[in-house]
Amino acid sequence: MNTENKRLYCSRDDRRIAGVCGGLGKFLNVDSRLLRWAFILTGQVTGPLYHLMWIYLDEEPVEQQQDLLPQVSR
Repeated sequence: MNTENKRLYCSRDDRRIAGVCGGLGKFLNVDSRLLRWAFILTGQVTGPLYHLMWIYLDEEPVEQQQDLLPQVSR
């Protein structure tokens, strides 16, 4: 059983407009392209939902990786 707490965010790396479909795809383990097409094809119904998610969802947090930061020598 996976006890990891999952949270819905707007994606930083898989985005076309706002990252809503990319974040939703990561959250649901679904291809984000499929979700984009679903939002496009059902636009009159899901358009307001997309805009609300765009407004209220936080952006995905940036992973701080110390190994990738350049070392400064003094």
